[in-house]
This record gives sequence, structure tokens and C-alpha cells, in this order.
Amino acid sequence: MNIKKILTGYSLAHFLVDMGCAMLIYHIASYYTGSIGASPVMAVLAYDFFAFVTELPLGAVLDHISGRYDGAQISYSNKNGLIAACGCVVIAILDILAFADIITAVAFIPVAVVLGIANAAYHLGAGIDVINLSERKASFSGIFISTGALGLFLGTQALFMHYENLLIMGLALLCMSAYILWEYFHETAFIQNKDDTVIKAGLSRIFLALALLFLVIFYRSFLGFASKYSWRSGFVIGLVATLAVVVGKAAGGIIADRFGWKRTIMASMLVCAVLAVFSDASAIAGCLMLLLFNMTMPIAMIGLANLLPPWKGVAFGLNTVALFLGFVTYRMVKIPVSGVMLGALILLSVVILLTAMHIAPDMERGWDN
Repeated sequence: MNIKKILTGYSLAHFLVDMGCAMLIYHIASYYTGSIGASPVMAVLAYDFFAFVTELPLGAVLDHISGRYDGAQISYSNKNGLIAACGCVVIAILDILAFADIITAVAFIPVAVVLGIANAAYHLGAGIDVINLSERKASFSGIFISTGALGLFLGTQALFMHYENLLIMGLALLCMSAYILWEYFHETAFIQNKDDTVIKAGLSRIFLALALLFLVIFYRSFLGFASKYSWRSGFVIGLVATLAVVVGKAAGGIIADRFGWKRTIMASMLVCAVLAVFSDASAIAGCLMLLLFNMTMPIAMIGLANLLPPWKGVAFGLNTVALFLGFVTYRMVKIPVSGVMLGALILLSVVILLTAMHIAPDMERGWDN
């Protein structure tokens, strides 16, 4: 099995899926408000809810269908690649219909709901396969999730220059879905959840560690939206800041697996907290802070999965629910955070993460070696 090829394919598709979804939301928002980029709040919330929250119940269903590995195979049937391909196809069709002016303001919210479900289907199908290939390490998951940020950024920019990008994106997603299907029937259908790790921490400790990881993901999601940077305006600087996020997520998992999760958490976040003090005034400090801030994201995500060996889909869903709640909380309170306060709050996230690892050290692969 060519793991690098599978990871590359899923990561590229993640970029295209998030870009295609962002393009469509911004496009149909123009019909609703008369201005591209001014998204109706209810429709965007509907999309985000179905894209993030539905991943938890859908993940439980996929876990049940797939079975699990307890020293011997139990009725395994991997449908993850098929689910991912279906998500790509639906998004592609919606993009093409939007290009053809078939989707209008009347269908805005129903389309947002369908788009969200298709997005969730892709993320779960691909995400579970990547986690199963990761062998409890954070590297693969970090690479996989990193490409989505670039897709979202470029998706919000694409329609300002060329309307035909919707058609191009739809065709690209159809090609990618065909590739995913080809990979499924040749390789990914045989990916199994072989994580038979026996968690040594007691049940109460596992639940507490899961709660802390959920809290830190929620908390960091809120900070991501609440953080304000006076320098972040214009395409070029926005692209640089987005690339910092991409590099941070991808490098974070690799560095954590190489040097240890605790060392990576402490080193990256302590420097990040210092840079946060200057992040609003300095673009260099801000971009470096964004890079370091995102390095622990794959650690928290794979930590959830490692504490739930048979339930990788549920773990992935818990992660996305926490992200959604962080976004909704910011939308409700809209409290901007910067400078010293941001640095202090980043340090608090370090405490939460390290506490979770102390309570249940089983979450890190090879913790007892």
C-alpha cells in the first residue's frame, strides 16, 4: 500500500473541497445580498453546523460499519473512500449548477445544508482513513488538515477575478472524486483500524482527558477567531498569514512525532505566547505566531483518536464539534483579543494540553518506551 500517495491524494482533495465550498458560499451570497463576500449569517451558520456538527453522528455510523480490531478482525467493511468520493461529487455538482445560474437566493439555505453535509462526508471519509494510517502518530493528520486553510482562503478570493472558476472547480472536484474512487478500489478499501492499544488510564481519567482535549480545541478555535491583526489586509499579506497556518499544522505533527509531544507543546506555545504580545503591531511577529499557534492542532486531534481506539470517526467528530462551538461562541460575544491578553490565554492552552497528557499519557504513541 502506497501510503504517501494516499495521503497526498486526500490532502489535495481536502484543499479542493474546502476551496469549492468557500467559492459556492460566497457566490450564492451575492444573490442574497447583492454583494459577493457579504454572507447571510443564517445560511453560513447552517453550512457550518452541518459541515462540522454532523461529523460526530456520521463518524459513529462509519465506526459501526467499519468494525474494529481487537487482536482479531471483526466484520470489517471500509466505506470511507466511497463516502469521501460522494462528498466531492456533490460539491462539484453544486459548483457547476451555480456557474449555470441554476442556484438562486431562494435555494440559498437548502444548498448550504447539502453543501455542509457533503463537506462533512468528505472530511470524515478521508480523515478516518488518514488516522488509521497514522499508527497513533500526529504527522499524517497534520499534513492532511493543513491544506484546508489554504483552500478556504483562496476560495474566498477566487470569484472576485473570474466567475468561470466555479466551473473549473466543479470539474476539478469531479476528476478528484474519480481518482479517490480509483484509489478506493485499489488500495484504501483495505485500510483497517488496527489500533488494538489497551488504554492504561482508568475510565474516569480517560473521560477527563477527553474533556480537556475538547476544551482546548474549543478554546483555541475561539482564540483563532477573536485574535485581531491590524496589518492583515490585502491578498498578499493574507496569503502569507494563511501559509503560516498551513506550515504550522503540517510541521507541528512531524516535529511532535520526532521530538515528543510535550516538548513540542511547550517550546512552540511558549514562544508563541511571547510573539502574541507583538502580533497586532508586527506582521512578522503575527505570522510567526500563527505558525506556532497551529503546531499543536494535530496533537490535540490525534490525541482524541488515540484515547478512543475503536472510535476514530467519533474522535474526528468531537474535534469538529469543538471547532464549531468555538466559532459560534465568538459570533455571540465578539470580544477581540490581542497583545498581552492573547499571550496569557495561549499559555492557558498549554496548561490544559499538558494536564490532559498527564492524566492519560496513553494518548501519545510510545509514551512508556
